Amino acid sequence: MSTTIPSAQRLTVTRAVVCQVRFSQVSPQGPTILNISFTGLNARAGGYHIHILPIKSAQEPCSDTNIMGHFNPFSVNTASSPAPRNGTVDQYEIGDISGKFGGLTGQNNFQNQDMDGNMPLSGPNSIIGRSLVIHYTEIILSQMNNCSQVRALSCLVGHLTGRHGSISLTRRQLYNDILLQLAGDFTGSTCE
Repeated sequence: MSTTIPSAQRLTVTRAVVCQVRFSQVSPQGPTILNISFTGLNARAGGYHIHILPIKSAQEPCSDTNIMGHFNPFSVNTASSPAPRNGTVDQYEIGDISGKFGGLTGQNNFQNQDMDGNMPLSGPNSIIGRSLVIHYTEIILSQMNNCSQVRALSCLVGHLTGRHGSISLTRRQLYNDILLQLAGDFTGSTCE
């Protein structure tokens, strides 16, 4: 049986940044196909990962307390993970997309298609219902007035669907869907 599990459409995450991320599988047991396109990054982004929890409305929605760490249900020892792009997908956390396939550091525009046999879209270790986080680089964080080591996780988080029409990034929006949860850029207004 051949089924495409839809998951991503175009999402504008800031005035200049446009992200399109799609995770799909031909079958639930097959590898996940990642189609990723970011434009307008202006060399501001670093790593990008799937985090454990979806975004919730809070004063610090991107804090580690609210979305927790990278999704790692197999407890991969990250100290043993190879350098980015130098290992097999099972040597990294399930949610460590930039570890598996390379980060966004220094990129203005980024397009990539990868296959990951260790990133399920169904079952108990599914990435569905979690958050996708694009981290700002440490250089950018150090230049921002309101960001510090206390606020270590500055991020862009996007719902990966276009089904719901216009998306506002000035307020939190949640949708009941099998897709990842929606949230906006919670750092851009205070840290740019």
